Amino acid sequence: MLIQKLRKQECFSSSEQIIAKYILNYPKEFIFESIDRIAEKTYTSPATIVRFSKKLGFEGFSDLKIRIASELSSFDSFDKLIEVDMPFLPDSSTETIVETFFKLPSQVLNDAYKQINRNKIIDAANLLRAADSIILLGSGPSHLIVSNLHYNLRRLGMNVKHDATIGYQHHVRMKNSKREVAFIVSNFANSSLVSDWIHQLRNQDIKIILVTTNGESPFINLVDVEVVINIEENQVWKMGAFASRTALTYAVDCIYGVLFNMDYLENVETLYKSTKRLGYQDDIDLEMYELEDEKTSKKSK
Repeated sequence: MLIQKLRKQECFSSSEQIIAKYILNYPKEFIFESIDRIAEKTYTSPATIVRFSKKLGFEGFSDLKIRIASELSSFDSFDKLIEVDMPFLPDSSTETIVETFFKLPSQVLNDAYKQINRNKIIDAANLLRAADSIILLGSGPSHLIVSNLHYNLRRLGMNVKHDATIGYQHHVRMKNSKREVAFIVSNFANSSLVSDWIHQLRNQDIKIILVTTNGESPFINLVDVEVVINIEENQVWKMGAFASRTALTYAVDCIYGVLFNMDYLENVETLYKSTKRLGYQDDIDLEMYELEDEKTSKKSK
């Protein structure tokens, strides 16, 4: 989100910090005022404002105003936003910490929901559905997300490969099926490890899905499907990967949900048989799903 960039002012010059603070304090005025009027109020110049707009990744002043207008609701409540790298201050009370970690996921998910590309989710699910073998790759905090996906896919009876022991993922197994797909989850997707994975996979003509929170990853153009949710999280200096973990889990869950939905009844039956085989009590009413399926079939006729 733009508001997160504006709040991280250590990379701004003194003039840029003044402009950033003006936008944060008076976003509505910034949208409707001329560049000359804003320059006058911030004791800067129109040229400085244009350069600042480009530094933020926009083509110019007008594009910056359009983005601010689209995120106006966020600016209205920016004082309540939680800093993703250091979400609470020293000597915070236990109640403050508990409340912070209650609100932070909602903040991240709200932003992720607005960003996520629905078509990319469908593309990723289609690749997984058509695969006869799936390789799951992730390291660090992403490793846990991949492990959970591995568990879910295995429960659906899919052929999934995943090295559960951290540290044994540097080399990708040789391709042994015609429709093999690799699913990579990586926060910044810019490490030598991710580079090795992608180049090994491409050399074997294996389709690649990349889920990341870094839209500027150097490997975006080397994969078949990229699912990106940009999070303004520092790569090293942070308390933990709280925001990126939430965003990546959300993206992976969306892909799994769409995949599950493509063969909903078959997947429900697979889960039913799996739990029954393990000896768990049967609380699933399969007839309910079959009845809904029959109603749908009759309507289509």
